Amino acid sequence: MTAGNRFPGSRMENERIEETVGSWMQEIGLRDPAGAGIPAPLSFAGGGRWQREIRGVRTVQELKRLAAEAGEAGAIPDRVVIGKELSRMTEPEVEALAGAAAGYGLTAVFPLGEAVRDEVALREAVCCAVRAAGCGAGAFQVKSHSLLWLLGRARATGLLPAGVRFTFDAAAEAAGAKVLQDLGADAVIAAPGRKIGTLAALRAAVWIPLVCRIGGRGSAGSLARLSLLAEGIRIASPVILSFAWPKETPGESAPGLETQRLFRELARLKERIGR
Repeated sequence: MTAGNRFPGSRMENERIEETVGSWMQEIGLRDPAGAGIPAPLSFAGGGRWQREIRGVRTVQELKRLAAEAGEAGAIPDRVVIGKELSRMTEPEVEALAGAAAGYGLTAVFPLGEAVRDEVALREAVCCAVRAAGCGAGAFQVKSHSLLWLLGRARATGLLPAGVRFTFDAAAEAAGAKVLQDLGADAVIAAPGRKIGTLAALRAAVWIPLVCRIGGRGSAGSLARLSLLAEGIRIASPVILSFAWPKETPGESAPGLETQRLFRELARLKERIGR
C-alpha cells in the first residue's frame, strides 16, 4: 500500500483488493492503476476517436474565415454549431449556411428549441426543423426532452430525412444520457465540469458520441486543459471536442490572433494524439 496508509494489511490481501478494484475500473473504461491502459472502446464510423467542432459561427462570412484559417493551420473541423437560434433565421440564411458548410466538408449544426416551453412552441419547433431540413440542414441541437422525442418520431416516420442527426444539450449523468439515447439523440453534450470518471460513466451507459465543450466564447478554448484531453479521448471516445469561435473585433479585417492560436493548438493536438 502507499506510504502513510492508515489501514495496512497483508501484501496478498492488498494485491487482491487492488486487482478487484482494477477490474471494476476496466468495466467502465478506466485505466487499471497497476497495469497498462486499455484501448478506447468505440470510434466514429471512419475509425477516428475524436472530432473537432467550432461553435458560435453566425454568418457565411465567418464560416469562410473559419475555413481559411483552419485550412492554413491544417486543423479543419468536422462540425460547426451555428450561433443563432434556428427560429430566428430565414430559410435563405439556413440554405446559405448549410450549403457553405457542406462545400467545406463540414456539418452545420443548428440550435433548435431554445425556449420550447409549451405545446404551441413544440409544434412550431418541429415544423421549423422540417422546413430547415428542406433547405439542407442535416443536424440540430436540442434542449427539450419532449422536442427530442417529437423529432425522433418525425425522423422515424419520414417527416424528417433518415440522415438527420440530433445533439442534446446536455447530459449530467449516465442514466440521463441513456434516456436521451433511447429518445433518439445521436450525440449528447456532457455537462460542463465533467471529470474523467464521470465521462467514463457516461461512456459506459451509451454508445453515441459525447460532446465535450472546451472554453467559452471569446477565449481560445482554455488551451491549458489540452494536456488532459488525450486521456479524456481514450476513456470516452468517440468524442467531439467543441471549441468556442472567438468574437471578432469590430472593424477588424485580418484574422484575429485568438483564432490563429486556436487552430494552431488544434493542429498540435492532432499531431500529439492522432485520430
